[in-house]
Amino acid sequence: MATGTMIKTPENVERFINMIVLGVGRTEIEKEIGIKPSTYYSWLACGEIIDEIEKRRIEIKDEGMRYIKGRYKKYLSNLDKLANNFEDKRSCLAANQFLIEKMDGKNTTKLEITEREIIVDIVDDDVLN
Repeated sequence: MATGTMIKTPENVERFINMIVLGVGRTEIEKEIGIKPSTYYSWLACGEIIDEIEKRRIEIKDEGMRYIKGRYKKYLSNLDKLANNFEDKRSCLAANQFLIEKMDGKNTTKLEITEREIIVDIVDDDVLN
């Protein structure tokens, strides 16, 4: 296999970038393209390659967001159905909690009251009145 700049062809760089963006591991990339670890790291440090990888990752993220936004009303409708499905109490509770948190923000404190505290509170109220 050739080494150095001979293998840094536009085709190999394109394959390298695609594999990085897809999350392919270093050893598999080196084997597939036929490069040494030092070449892998030098390509990964190249400003143009870094910029192209970042550009493609942003494009993938943006495409995903467009897809989600395009189906947003459907997702809300599905959540509403779950939130009103009283036969499946767990899904109903989870959907309602999610929707409430989306409106009011996530609750960061948890209030825990035991049965004993409730009984003591009831007894105290009866004694005081």
